[in-house]
Amino acid sequence: MKRSNLVICEPNEQYAALFLSYVNEHNPTGFDIHIFTDDLLLEKYMKETKVDVLLVAEEVTKDEFNKQAEVVIYLSEGAVAEKNDVKHVIYKFQSAEQILRQVCKICLQEKNVKMNLDFERKEKCKQIGIFSPKGGSGKTTLAMTLAQILGNQEKVLVVNLEAFSGNYSWQQEGYGISNLMYLMKQERDDYQMQVQSAVYRVGNFDYLSGVSHYLDLQQMKKEDMECFLNCLQKYTHYDVIIYDMSFVNESLWGTLERCDYIFMPRIEGQKSVNMFQNVSEREKAALEEKLKKIILPFEKKMDDSICWLEQGRIGQCVSAYLKGCEAWKI
Repeated sequence: MKRSNLVICEPNEQYAALFLSYVNEHNPTGFDIHIFTDDLLLEKYMKETKVDVLLVAEEVTKDEFNKQAEVVIYLSEGAVAEKNDVKHVIYKFQSAEQILRQVCKICLQEKNVKMNLDFERKEKCKQIGIFSPKGGSGKTTLAMTLAQILGNQEKVLVVNLEAFSGNYSWQQEGYGISNLMYLMKQERDDYQMQVQSAVYRVGNFDYLSGVSHYLDLQQMKKEDMECFLNCLQKYTHYDVIIYDMSFVNESLWGTLERCDYIFMPRIEGQKSVNMFQNVSEREKAALEEKLKKIILPFEKKMDDSICWLEQGRIGQCVSAYLKGCEAWKI
């Protein structure tokens, strides 16, 4: 299947060069992306090539462009465009990654734009499970800190697989696992675009919000979870995926089994817990060799900012642990 075509027209050559540099290195979408700085060259291109999505600077005004592209989106230097006939506007001065994800969300509203399902992904994606049978052991803290540190060198996604997730200052409302699971079962043609638009940027990593209600996770069958996580790998291109998990049902063990490493944290001063106390010998044998225990320093006052986690005592602890861990070299 041919990829959808995304054409960007931006007269500012420096802006266009930076955008092109990001696209060449990352491109978190399934689009074929072409960038123009000359509207005359773009006009010639559009006469010869069908354009699915046109992302155009607001100062470039040609009616022919609106007629020839399936979807037209304006890059605006202000909060909104001043033209009454403009349907889609994206604020220009934000990261290329955020702009492309907003393009995906707009395309989800426009049913005439299809994505290529043959997404180019990493041949080998490391998968890390963060788990402890004890509540308040620092699972989410470790997941975020680990992702922020690894994100300095690699492309990282954190997936919230907790039944009850905490509220953080950087969390956004929107698509999460519940919605993606529902769409997956519908076998939607635009599922790749749905996945791309559901994650958002936090610090050095991407984040996928958890379920809308704990029962969505509790009632999830093992095969559904396996299918969902396979879809995440299929439609993304991360070097590392981190699963922040709490115990819910049998789907947990399937998730842990697919992980390359399982990090089990506890806070300094807490008693150690036996993760395998109530599991079978088969489950114990499959998971025990992957298990890496880590003790996080106790902090009297926690700050949920990502920079604080990375630069504080917790970040120093995790960095030191990674450098000394033979199973993981960064």
